[in-house]
Amino acid sequence: AACRCSFRRRRRKRMALVCGCYERCVIGLEVCGASDDVEEVQNLRRSFSYAASMGPVKCVACADGYVACGGYDDCIYLFDLKRKKDLGALVEHQGAITCLEFFPSRGKASHLLSGAKDGIINVWEAGRNWEHLKSLKGHKKEISAIAMHPSGKLCMSTAKDGFLRLWDMGRGRCTFKHRLTGEGDILKMLPQGNQYALGGRQTVSVHRADDPESQPVLFHHIKDVLALDAVSDNVLLSGGEGGLVHLLDIKSGTIPMRFQAHTARLRAVCSIDEHLVEFSGFLLPRRFATASTDGSIRLWDSRMLPSNDAVVGTPVSEFRAGARITCMEFSKELSDLSSDTPLESLREPKLPLPQKRSVDKPDSAASSGRKKKSTF
Repeated sequence: AACRCSFRRRRRKRMALVCGCYERCVIGLEVCGASDDVEEVQNLRRSFSYAASMGPVKCVACADGYVACGGYDDCIYLFDLKRKKDLGALVEHQGAITCLEFFPSRGKASHLLSGAKDGIINVWEAGRNWEHLKSLKGHKKEISAIAMHPSGKLCMSTAKDGFLRLWDMGRGRCTFKHRLTGEGDILKMLPQGNQYALGGRQTVSVHRADDPESQPVLFHHIKDVLALDAVSDNVLLSGGEGGLVHLLDIKSGTIPMRFQAHTARLRAVCSIDEHLVEFSGFLLPRRFATASTDGSIRLWDSRMLPSNDAVVGTPVSEFRAGARITCMEFSKELSDLSSDTPLESLREPKLPLPQKRSVDKPDSAASSGRKKKSTF
């Protein structure tokens, strides 16, 4: 009997860092080298670039192969990285877009949340029609940050009015508000959803999610904090003015390690690997990335970080974007692309006119103006 064997090309994991720039573009960097071998060459290389916005890009969010970005022109621009397609723009806000978040952030996204200078949080259906589902109103000033609970039932937000609000996403209404004693420019929900972190000025504070008024764990920095990443329920990474990266130990309330990552202002820090490795008794992501306003994006291996405090670190790879980085997010969904179909640079894509509520042809429910009772 004849035996027929078929061989299929093995798909190579492809991950990307998506950066927003002051020069109104979005740049994607492919993260190469995914094995556990310390000696393997790891590098960053440009995968794509989009002329994304009519003004500086202020925030970016990635999930399920989609990229959403917003800035000072009041529009949310959408791109499909898998199909290399410009999806158009969402128009609902009456002010600059200040924050964006997909839910869930990893895997297939079902919703997109957007906050803006008009003090409103809009909820969109992610994928297909991108229908506008709900507007969450309550804040009196510009929305600073949004953080979804892992369950998807709750959402937290902070604004320039000095309040933190807790939203019931099933009912689409605010159930609790708390006046902040400090800054809340950055808001991160920790992985288990039992705690959340606030950052701003020279302070990072960690609070219990079930009791925001309880005594927080405080971390004081010498300079302003501009970036924060929740590695685990016990460890945070922070950065900001001066280019330092700090490791924050939530259990002890101490900063056991810091190192010089950039010479200029650090705008973003984000984990790349979900796999954690041990460093000086702490579990850190095997790799993480940082971005600075001088246009440098650096890739770090936690197993090769400096053991001494406040010394200059040596990255495993660096990329010079030639633009001023304002924000950065990690996209994992590029792993579905085969190695022989690289993402090409779309330098001057044709941006369509912003479409109200939907970037595709609206369905009957959207065209009739009816809104869903439940947000999620």
